Amino acid sequence: MPILNNLWGLIPNWSKDRPVGAKLNNARGETVHEKPSFRRAFKKFRCLIPACGYYQWQTPAEDHHGLKQPFYIYPSQSPYLALAGICDHWTDESTGELVMSTAIVTTEPCEKLKGIHDHMPVLLPERDWATWLDTKNQDVPSLRQFISSNSEVSFHPVGFGVSGVGKIHVDTASLIEPIMNELR
Repeated sequence: MPILNNLWGLIPNWSKDRPVGAKLNNARGETVHEKPSFRRAFKKFRCLIPACGYYQWQTPAEDHHGLKQPFYIYPSQSPYLALAGICDHWTDESTGELVMSTAIVTTEPCEKLKGIHDHMPVLLPERDWATWLDTKNQDVPSLRQFISSNSEVSFHPVGFGVSGVGKIHVDTASLIEPIMNELR
């Protein structure tokens, strides 16, 4: 029996090798239904990615030496978020290993976040979870209705990369503590 591993970054089932997944972390909602790497997963293998919040880096003004300001974005009215995701399974022909991989579906930012970044994850309210996860629902126009930025979120700036923001091996509550915006 093959070993099932989970991997961040979608590896389409037809891919010849694993490295392609490292490049496919996000699937743009505008084209997720069309792109060969994503369209099968969008139609058949949707998932929810639970999170308390996420980081987004604001591109700095020219006078800040290229440093990007990280922001912590979190739900305004709930303790958690459900990010719309797609997943697929891929088999490593050389080892027989079965790998389940995922990507987050993104969309244009809500009005509040437009000054921070040009995209944000699609955030699904609980009332839409069952429909999004229904594998029998493969109607692309129906599924595309979920690609929106109609979410109530809050956000605040957090420390720069030296504090551990964005480093997978660092996990402390201090990473999401607000700071005065260092780039403005």
